[in-house]
Amino acid sequence: MPQFYFDYLRWIKGKTELVKYGNVNSYLLQFALLKKTIDLLPGIVYILDYRTQKYLFLSENVQIVLGFTRDEFITMGQGLLLERIHPDDMAAISSKVFRRFMEYSRGLTEKELRNTKFSMNYRTKRKDGSYAQLLQQYYIIAWDKERNPLITLGLCTDITAYKTDSKVVFSVSNYNDKNGLKLATFSESTVSKRLNITRREYDVLKSIMDGLNSRQIAEKLIISQYTVRAHRRNLLDKTKCRNVAELCNYAANNGLI
Repeated sequence: MPQFYFDYLRWIKGKTELVKYGNVNSYLLQFALLKKTIDLLPGIVYILDYRTQKYLFLSENVQIVLGFTRDEFITMGQGLLLERIHPDDMAAISSKVFRRFMEYSRGLTEKELRNTKFSMNYRTKRKDGSYAQLLQQYYIIAWDKERNPLITLGLCTDITAYKTDSKVVFSVSNYNDKNGLKLATFSESTVSKRLNITRREYDVLKSIMDGLNSRQIAEKLIISQYTVRAHRRNLLDKTKCRNVAELCNYAANNGLI
């Protein structure tokens, strides 16, 4: 099972098992709790297919929040949003947040999954270049037999006026008729500021993550082993890691690769 968001998108796209789409309006009607939230808290409503990265539904007010038209998002898909999320927040979302999301969602029964809301916040760049803080709340509304998410329905709300720090907070809430919507778990991800890693240092780091030793890296990149060792020392110094194992763990947790 892929551990990172972008790896998951590539993997789920190739899945042979298909889930037939229902009528888009039926998805909205199924989740009465979310509809109540939409009525109380206006924001961008969407239905997203993970396999195609296309929006099956997107509300018109996306232009009010982000500056891009609905048609621009429909044409370009989720890629338009992902490429504009702040790099530090994207690093947290693609690794730590996504792992928590998958671990939790795949441990639920289908009934529980239908009544579970996931939430996270992040900074994303508007069309005019300014940043907005978005709160994204979403439900999984279609999944395969292993409960891998295929389609999500969600609401994105502009919380710029209320969110002043840069922490990415991920939370899970469960709903039942007796207790209503209750917070089940949450976590904060504070990712280190993006490091000033050169292109060659990135190539060396990726090769290390692929399990290559210094000689193999030197042959692959057509550089000397001395240069490889120099890049390795620079990477350890920049990340404050003591050894290669810590470096690989740091790179995975902070979205460097």
